[in-house]
Amino acid sequence: MRKQLPSRGYMFVLLISILSIFALIGCQGPAGKPGEPGNPGAPGMPGNPGPRGSQGSQGDPGAPGLPGSPGKPGKPGLPGLPGVQGPQGSRGVAISPEAALSTASPIAYLDQPLVVWGSGYGKFEPVFLQLQGGEGASSVVLGFLDANEGGAFMFVTDGTLGEKGGASALFDADLSAVNLTGEGADGSVGSTAVKLVAETPEPPEVSEPPTVAASAIIGSIAADGSFQVGMVPVGGELFMIGAGFEPREHVGFVWVRGLAPDGELRVSRLGSGSASTNESGSFQFNLLDINLDAGFYTVKIFGHLGTQATAPLWVSSK
Repeated sequence: MRKQLPSRGYMFVLLISILSIFALIGCQGPAGKPGEPGNPGAPGMPGNPGPRGSQGSQGDPGAPGLPGSPGKPGKPGLPGLPGVQGPQGSRGVAISPEAALSTASPIAYLDQPLVVWGSGYGKFEPVFLQLQGGEGASSVVLGFLDANEGGAFMFVTDGTLGEKGGASALFDADLSAVNLTGEGADGSVGSTAVKLVAETPEPPEVSEPPTVAASAIIGSIAADGSFQVGMVPVGGELFMIGAGFEPREHVGFVWVRGLAPDGELRVSRLGSGSASTNESGSFQFNLLDINLDAGFYTVKIFGHLGTQATAPLWVSSK
C-alpha cells in the first residue's frame, strides 16, 4: 500500500526549493571571461550550382604586352638563281698606263745588289721602290728616288739585297715570285716580277768553241754510178760525207733552209742522222727519199760535241 504525503508536505518542499533557488541566485558571482573559440567545424557539403547567368557585355581591350625575346635565327634558305649578267662597264682611266719597271735579270740574288730601271713616270716624280710578297708576307723597302726629266730612272740598292730588312723572311716564304713595285707620288705605278735566290751560282765552265775546220759534202749517186756533188733529184736518196769533226762524235740532226725556184722561203726538217765519226773525225751516212720541193737549200750538220758543218744542196725537179 502506497504511502501518501499530506498536501502540506508538498507545499513545504516546494517552498524550500524555491527559497533555495533564490539563495543560489543571490550568491552567484560575476560572469567569467569568454572561453577560447572552438576549432572550426568541418566544411559543409558544396551547394548545388545555381542557374547559368546571362552573358555580360564585352570588356575593353587590355593594354598591349611587352615585346618578347627575339627567337633563334632560322636556317638559311636555298641560294637564289644567278641574275642576268649586266652590260659591260666603260673602260676605266688607267692611273699610269706607261709606267714600267725592269731588272737586269728576272732572278734577284740576295748576295748581290739589285739594279732596277724605271720609265713612264712623271717628270721628276718621287718613286718608292719595294718588294712585296702578297697578303700575309713581309715586304722589303728598297729605297726612294726621283725620276729624271723624262720620267725614267736607274736605281741600285745600297749593299746586297739580302742586307735589306725583311729580305730573308721574304725569301723564307718560298714564293715562286714576288712583286717589285714602284709607286710614284703623283699616282704612277709600275711593277714587275722577280724570283728571289739565295746565292749566285758558280759560272759554268766555258767550253771550247766549235771547230771551223769541219766540212761536209752532199750529193747523190747518178745512174752511171758517179757521185753528183751538191745535187739530188726530188724524192731521191741523199748521201753525206763529213770530216773535221771530233773523233767518235755523234752526228745528230740535220735541218734545211733555203729558197724555192719561185723565191719563196722554205724552212723544213730534212731528217735525223744516226752516225758517229771514226777516229779521224769523218763519217758517212745517207737519207732515203728526200721529201723536199725543188730549190736551193743550206744543210746544217750538228755534232753532239759542238762541231758544226754546212753544205749547199740543189734539189732538182728531174
